[in-house]
Amino acid sequence: MNTTVNDTGNDSILNNGDYAGLCVTSGCHAVVVIISLVSIPGALANALVCVRVCTDPRIRTPTFTALAALAFADFLFILLKYNSVVVFHFFYNGFVNAPFYLLVIDSMATVCGASSAYHVVLLYSFRYFKLVYPLKGYLWFTVKKILAISGGVWLGCTVFISVYIVIVYLMAESHPVLAFVFNIITTVVMAFFPLLIILILHFMKTTKLKYSIAATRADVTRIMSRMVTAIVIVYIITTTPANIRDIVSLGFQPLDSSWYHVFEEVCRVLMFINFAANPFIYLFFSSQFRQSILTCFMW
Repeated sequence: MNTTVNDTGNDSILNNGDYAGLCVTSGCHAVVVIISLVSIPGALANALVCVRVCTDPRIRTPTFTALAALAFADFLFILLKYNSVVVFHFFYNGFVNAPFYLLVIDSMATVCGASSAYHVVLLYSFRYFKLVYPLKGYLWFTVKKILAISGGVWLGCTVFISVYIVIVYLMAESHPVLAFVFNIITTVVMAFFPLLIILILHFMKTTKLKYSIAATRADVTRIMSRMVTAIVIVYIITTTPANIRDIVSLGFQPLDSSWYHVFEEVCRVLMFINFAANPFIYLFFSSQFRQSILTCFMW
């Protein structure tokens, strides 16, 4: 498959054109089929999460509100990125302003991707306070506050990615050093900083709850904690390969070898899995959520 990497060396943050030209090779078709099998059910499932949390009072809780906020970001990312990675490259010759179109779509997708990463942080932070400080967590994190924090996450990600686009893409030729430095900063902020926060909170939670009565609380609390932990584990597994690739790309020219191109495609598929998997984790762990979903199909 023909692939291109943007001039900044950071391939996963803003892929301005994941493929060069039409998708005509058998390898490209195989990747497209896999991405479609992951993305389409994932997008529908994330949309269903948002709808059910908004319409079912039984699950309109702070935890499920945080899950719905994450699902909304994931849904938008899949919708936008699938459009640029798959749809665009089957109708490549039909777009007159292809570079501008890709820049706009991928910029919006990057905002959604950043928002998704920090909504995972929000979700884990919320569960941390609910476990370690049950009473204060109950008082601090209401549905309205979760929505307000979610809005702040979207605003912060939009501003940061807008600055990134201006410096790294529009000012790259006139200020190459600034573009390179800010690209490194963006990689750290988007790839490693969320993971660092999660690891710190996990260490703090383990330390606080080691000899705490809260560690032996009701089954529902333990199940919700396991669900959030599963979300974080999937996030780490599916994003780590792309993070490694980004570090390699920042320090070296993209490798022109078959195994590296295969690795890139694996990273791309894992990226879509990351944004598609969470609703199925909710279904597996939460009987309350399963019951809410079943009501959609009961007449």
